[in-house]
Amino acid sequence: MDFKLGAKEEKVFYSVIGNMRDLKTLNNTIPKITASGYLARKKEENRNIIRELQSDIDTHSSRKEFDLYAKQTYLDNIIRGGYPITFKSNTSSTVFYLYSRKHGDLERDYNKFQLQPVYLSQGNGNYRDMNQNQRSDIWFNPDIADESIINFLSLIQTDGFNPLVIKGANFTLTDEGQFRKSLKNIAEEKYTEKIMDYLKKPFTPGEIIFFIEENKIRLKVSYDEFLNILLGSSLKHQEAEHGEGFWTDHWTYNLDLLENFLGIYPEKLKEIAFEKRVFTFYDNTEIVKPRKEKYILKDELIKQLHSIAPDGSKRELIRKRSSQPHLVRTQYGLGEIYQTTLFNKLLCLLANKLASLDPFGIGIEMEANKPNWFDALNGLPALFGSSLCETFELKRLILSLRYILDNYEQDKIKVTEEIYKFLNNLNNLIKDCRNASSGDRDYKYWNDSYALKEDYRLKTKLGLSGNELEVEVSDLSAIFENALEKVSSGIAKALDKEKNIFPSYFFYKVTEHQVIKDNFIRPIKFKQVKLPLFLEGQMHALRLSENIQEAALLHKATRKSALFDKELKMYKVTAPLKSMPEEIGRCRVFAGV
Repeated sequence: MDFKLGAKEEKVFYSVIGNMRDLKTLNNTIPKITASGYLARKKEENRNIIRELQSDIDTHSSRKEFDLYAKQTYLDNIIRGGYPITFKSNTSSTVFYLYSRKHGDLERDYNKFQLQPVYLSQGNGNYRDMNQNQRSDIWFNPDIADESIINFLSLIQTDGFNPLVIKGANFTLTDEGQFRKSLKNIAEEKYTEKIMDYLKKPFTPGEIIFFIEENKIRLKVSYDEFLNILLGSSLKHQEAEHGEGFWTDHWTYNLDLLENFLGIYPEKLKEIAFEKRVFTFYDNTEIVKPRKEKYILKDELIKQLHSIAPDGSKRELIRKRSSQPHLVRTQYGLGEIYQTTLFNKLLCLLANKLASLDPFGIGIEMEANKPNWFDALNGLPALFGSSLCETFELKRLILSLRYILDNYEQDKIKVTEEIYKFLNNLNNLIKDCRNASSGDRDYKYWNDSYALKEDYRLKTKLGLSGNELEVEVSDLSAIFENALEKVSSGIAKALDKEKNIFPSYFFYKVTEHQVIKDNFIRPIKFKQVKLPLFLEGQMHALRLSENIQEAALLHKATRKSALFDKELKMYKVTAPLKSMPEEIGRCRVFAGV
């Protein structure tokens, strides 16, 4: 490039970064891109799209700052969780999310964005990000109905965890006969076989439109109407992959999805909880190791390390499946895809989390390499860390299950055999713990419940039997009451009764142990260490306050604590962590003063 600039002259350069499907398309597009005014028009088009998206939450209050904050927050939710659009046919509707990208932040280049270069583009994201940023969508778009509940709950595994990476959705044509009939009215007959051949493999809405354009297929209807008809004859598949580790908090956002759904559709409680047998379990190649393979004496310190591992038998079983490989099957992996109810999925969560209370019966253990929402506590899992935040959510789950059961009108209910046996055995342990007089009863419950969990996970590693037991509603009600008492006692034990405030996190030092083999050990006794205060625990506690007086006391205590900066009049995420070892995680570096 060779040019000269005179005094007060300027030259403007535009950088265009993107993707073309092939070199020919790129070369044909260059004249359009380089034409005068093209990029300025595209910039304005982008602004208009953003304005249109934000119009959903158009707010007019006495504070302009609040109005702008509402719009920007809504846009941030869209970038992280996506924006729902609905395709409607005569017989069904399909929700499809656009725009989402991992963490929503383009400047975080380490996030490895995967934005599809097609119309109606989807992006990859993390389970927590997409779930929590879709929680309120139903209030703006009631057409979503139970779509998000089904998608996210079906990604829950039999071990109560979930894959990290959400890759977007694709579709398979399931009603070929009906769609072939519909094609007669929407495309010339000479294109029928070409379209049907393309639809033999999974597709996305954007990909099929590209196919139509590239093959110069002329439709008699709009692209939107074509997709309405096609997706009405198709089955949606949510793609996901393991990623790394299992966080302790991801499951909790599903309670928000359910709560908001019932806020709009309270009359559909029975339908979503018991009648829709469309919920599946995600089948992951990675498993949580048993304690004997992850509790290790290293450098004279006992830690929990390398808690997740790929399982060869699972990987091979999944690899051999020709379709929907990551859905749990009956006959312990060799039968049909197992479909069940929302109620059963919630029972699965209850059992797994009830068997994950720490040795003091207070927090939910970080047993699988990762902490919870507060990612910067990334060292806590190695230190036998636990979180009270998820214990509050476990209590909320029990209350939700109790509410659902109270609205069930029959005497018996079908429950997945393995899940019910696991839950019933835990119930017996809870009763034994309550009646025990020894000082180590919390440790005994931890040890015995963990053993039950390990046994359950071994039995269900490759799949489920597919059997369901008819259980008395009264028996389930009794289990819920015992579980509620157990969890509530742990929460009460955690409360600082002088200051009326809760610790959020703990870690445990093994003070006595037995060597099993090589450097692997079995803990006999633990010593609890409380971390300084975190705001997160108070938030979870506030949500479960039984009355306004209890909430007001917690609010007052929080403002009086180190969590409130009196000079700035702002809350802090955490109190100073200088008393903690650096091993708790990277937050020790930036919150250590």
